[in-house]
Amino acid sequence: MERFANYQIIFLFFILLFLAVFCAVANFMWMNTNALNAWYLVYSSDILNNEVLQTFSNILTFIILLNNLIPIRSAVYSHFSSIFFCLLN
Repeated sequence: MERFANYQIIFLFFILLFLAVFCAVANFMWMNTNALNAWYLVYSSDILNNEVLQTFSNILTFIILLNNLIPIRSAVYSHFSSIFFCLLN
């Protein structure tokens, strides 16, 4: 049972990572085609001038944003609580 739950958590993490990379690549493609027409998006950071750092920053941003959609934390907390209650008995 516990091994199956660990596989599920790892699977959910890889789904989260895949979605974050997909969204970062889509953002990079959109910025390359539409950044000049988007007058409301003003970027003046040195990080955004480097494409590799920009993509890595976008991946981290999307991991943080999508972390609420994929509830990895609730599964981990349930494991910790079950271990805690087993130790109490």
